[in-house]
Amino acid sequence: MSNRAKITKHANEMVRIALECDGDPDENISFTGEESRFRGAIHAMEEKIEILSNALQIYADERSYVTDIKGIKIEATVMQDQGEVARKALNETK
Repeated sequence: MSNRAKITKHANEMVRIALECDGDPDENISFTGEESRFRGAIHAMEEKIEILSNALQIYADERSYVTDIKGIKIEATVMQDQGEVARKALNETK
């Protein structure tokens, strides 16, 4: 399930809970707890998205593939990296 789908699912669940509350203080306390849990889950997903997005930038940057600068041959950044940035980001977001 994609992050967007997870967020939508959680948001829909929050709406369902809110609609079920009929002014009973105990239910409102429960809803506040649910809201906090959902906010925490959304924040965690946003952090994962940022980590993965930052890792992808090295592979999206055309300069990472340069192998010749004014006639001087160099090893491309992505070749030097050998996927280390991607593996680190994936491990951090498990």
